[in-house]
Amino acid sequence: MGAFRFKQFEVVQEHSAMKVNTDAVLLGAWMSVGGAACDGNDAAGIPLRALDIGTGTGVIALMAAQRLAQAGLAAHIDAVEIDEGACKDAAANFTAAPWEGITFHLHGKSLQEFAGEMVADSAAKFNLIVSNPPYFISSLKNDSAAKTMARHTDTLSQRELLFHSIALLAEGGIFAVILPVAEGEELLRKVEFMAQAAVNHCETATIHCEATVNKEAGDIQNTQNTGDAGQLALFPSRICYVHTTERKPAKRLMLEFVKCHPTARPALQREQLVMMSGGVYTQEYTSLVGDFYLWG
Repeated sequence: MGAFRFKQFEVVQEHSAMKVNTDAVLLGAWMSVGGAACDGNDAAGIPLRALDIGTGTGVIALMAAQRLAQAGLAAHIDAVEIDEGACKDAAANFTAAPWEGITFHLHGKSLQEFAGEMVADSAAKFNLIVSNPPYFISSLKNDSAAKTMARHTDTLSQRELLFHSIALLAEGGIFAVILPVAEGEELLRKVEFMAQAAVNHCETATIHCEATVNKEAGDIQNTQNTGDAGQLALFPSRICYVHTTERKPAKRLMLEFVKCHPTARPALQREQLVMMSGGVYTQEYTSLVGDFYLWG
């Protein structure tokens, strides 16, 4: 298959098992790239840091780069990809990227290996982590080993994706993902379970702090530290239900989470996107992807 052309860049995909697809474009256009945490980095003269997990051809990383460049933000984008063929395509696509102030670093390894190397470096936390992850948990495997690896959770489970994303995100950082509805709801349940544990720990620590302060005022400094940075967790901030037409049930969930302390938990914003109506693309869909597709 030849290169896929967007308005500002093109994606070669000769060696990749998974080609440019609607899921990737939807997530790349929808995800937040300039949140408060990111703006803080840029204002301090420090490039924003983004991570694309399972980058494939690199299309989501490139879309993030275009949006950041349009906003006048400098950024360093890391991309992790385990498949050798996809790495060849992603490397070529990143080299050809046209934006100044945006740098790419491709890592030909698993997320687990990458996280193991990065987690000890507290200065290398990410403002944005994005993934169009493998999602088939129990289904028939494809004859192509590369497609199986890209589509199935054998090499990257939801728990591993969440665990490493939480560890690699900076406080206030955003984690964005797209999944089929069933798998997205399962991921949401996992996140909410972990978030509730953090809330419970925070409440317990607050009660303990108040009791200790009442007993002995001199201990206040120690008890106030009990539930701080260690209880940062992911909290859902945006959910978008994606419908191919208004008459069909949602086919995909786009989810966005913020890493923060329970006391800073964001309000949850629910959205709906219908892609087609009456045989034509809806205004909402064309507005979302209009900066990328040539027909937009």
